[in-house]
Amino acid sequence: MRPRFGAKSALAASLGAKALLAIEGPGFTRILAAALAAARASAKAPFFVLAEGAQQPPVIPVIRLSARAGGTILGPSAAGAPRAKPRELPGVAATIRISGLERPLTARNVIAAIPGSDPKLKEEALVIGAHLDHLGQSGGRYYPGADDNASGVASLLEIARAFAASPQKPKRTVVFTFWTGEEEGHLGSEHYVRHPLWPLERTAVYLNLDMIGHPWTKAEIEKLVSETKLPRGEEFLSRVKPEDFVELGVAEWAPDVAEVLARAARGTNLALRLDRTDGKSGGSDYREFARRGLPWVRFFGNYFNGYHEPTDTVETLDVGQVRKMARLALASAWMLADR
Repeated sequence: MRPRFGAKSALAASLGAKALLAIEGPGFTRILAAALAAARASAKAPFFVLAEGAQQPPVIPVIRLSARAGGTILGPSAAGAPRAKPRELPGVAATIRISGLERPLTARNVIAAIPGSDPKLKEEALVIGAHLDHLGQSGGRYYPGADDNASGVASLLEIARAFAASPQKPKRTVVFTFWTGEEEGHLGSEHYVRHPLWPLERTAVYLNLDMIGHPWTKAEIEKLVSETKLPRGEEFLSRVKPEDFVELGVAEWAPDVAEVLARAARGTNLALRLDRTDGKSGGSDYREFARRGLPWVRFFGNYFNGYHEPTDTVETLDVGQVRKMARLALASAWMLADR
């Protein structure tokens, strides 16, 4: 099941559907053929869910059809309609056979905490995390995952080391979380929010470090400023060096967190742009916290063409970029935990 169908299939399953037939638009045949080839190649690949049944609503099969194939089932006019209305198909039946083997596995999150120094505020926690897993080996290919997400894990280790070494501790407790199963659907972080080490109602904010090893180029920054119509964009571009630019995601309902991030960026001489969203459809572990209404921050660098490829190696990382993001994450975490 491709991620783009996740919400649709979940809704269909909640309404009692046994499968989802997705009819693609005209001209999609070539892309669909490539997708089917990939599906056949990975037909025996494992699919992971939490044993306690965290995949709710239940996952159902998603079958992608060309417009022509969809027309055979629905009729040409209905298959080509941009927004077909729900209706029953009397006399139309489909049979799907799926075989598989269920095997229990154990995967663990790694969690540590440093108690806060304030007698009252230490009952609240800042949680900061990075996912440990990557793609491993598949089809004779090895996927190192240097950016995704050794960059985040290494940075989180150094941040934890800095907190532990400081003789002064922040007011709030700081929880360091190294997640398992992110690539399989945020399984580790989903398990945590169901069974938190620190009660969610006393969790002040969650910070997520994922893929922080590649910087923005000048052209990409200019395009971003243009597309987002950033206020005083020309002035921003005139004073920003690409090596000093950072974009962070932040919960749109947490302006106080955004202000702390801005102060942390100024303190580390970085030019910050904030991407304010709800985060509930996000592509990393912060999503699980967003879905429970908690403030969150996304530390992310930039995509590169080695994403989820064997070329995601340490040689391709920009070490200065990793250092920059780690320092900003440390400053942000300390300020948020100590306010």
